[in-house]
Amino acid sequence: MKARFVRPRLDTTAVTLFPKGPPGLGFQRVMGHFDRQYDVDLQVIYQQRVPTRKAIVRAQHAVDAVHFPRWIPPRLVASPRCR
Repeated sequence: MKARFVRPRLDTTAVTLFPKGPPGLGFQRVMGHFDRQYDVDLQVIYQQRVPTRKAIVRAQHAVDAVHFPRWIPPRLVASPRCR
């Protein structure tokens, strides 16, 4: 069984300069928590400072395709009695 991440809308998230690497790259970062099981740090890097609408739509499609499996904690079983 898979659970879906509540996806951020990249078209409403601010684009800033990429903090590391070559200058002039666009960068978006969204951090969140999913289903009390996963900490999510989403980082999107664009090839230009101001990405085109088409580039943002392609990035959104990639984000929408991410699935997280439900993590089921192991069941603790009582140890057998010692004789």
